[in-house]
Amino acid sequence: RIISDDLLVIICSTIGFVSLAINIGCFFLLVKVHEIYGRRFLIILITLQVLLTIENFHFTVLYIPFMYITLSGGYCIGLMCGRHLLPFQLHEAFSIFLLVNISGMFMVLLFYRHQSVLNASSALKLRGFASHAIVFLLLTGINALPIAYSIRNIMASAEKPERLLRKQCPQCDWIEKRRNFGVMSAQD
Repeated sequence: RIISDDLLVIICSTIGFVSLAINIGCFFLLVKVHEIYGRRFLIILITLQVLLTIENFHFTVLYIPFMYITLSGGYCIGLMCGRHLLPFQLHEAFSIFLLVNISGMFMVLLFYRHQSVLNASSALKLRGFASHAIVFLLLTGINALPIAYSIRNIMASAEKPERLLRKQCPQCDWIEKRRNFGVMSAQD
């Protein structure tokens, strides 16, 4: 590779810290103009901004993954990954959890927006329990598969990814370079 891991960490972390400042600025702008939003919209927008900020900082500073789709895996060199402080699988599970919940909160935002433009007499207008039930089902439903995947991935034996990597990619030097990596089998 042309660029060293250390230089990549510096580049990605710089991007991460610049975007962290922008995300925090957006959060304060959102709080400053809170009067124009209803309570539901404000809570969803603040939650969405917090999730986006955490995901961005995690991905660009703490995780910094290099994914290899053909291997169903990859390695990471971020600040919490490079020295094996947290396993690759845990970072991957956390990243998936954040991305799924960002998508879910965006769908909730669209749902509430849809409900707000409906006439009060509309048959599609949901109130009270029905509205909360839809949001609950949406958020729990969207998290079911990633949580099951994450539990299975985290609970896998430590030797399994190493065996899979040696089998699926004998030329990969991740073990010799002591990379923090994870590989999944096709069945998983």
